[in-house]
Amino acid sequence: KVEDTSANQYYGAGYQDVKNRVPKITNTCEELQWQPTITMQQALRHIFDDHAAQLAKPLAKPSAK
Repeated sequence: KVEDTSANQYYGAGYQDVKNRVPKITNTCEELQWQPTITMQQALRHIFDDHAAQLAKPLAKPSAK
């Protein structure tokens, strides 16, 4: 049975489902005493380029058993 329910009913009081999330890593950086060495734009470019390279590879044929 599928029931339609609101996020507040499902998750309970205090749950916030914001439309636009703005990630912040300030706490992580402070707690780990770490700083990123590349920008978010550079990181995303690396991810997209790697994904595109993976898509360009031929699919492996299943091995015969």
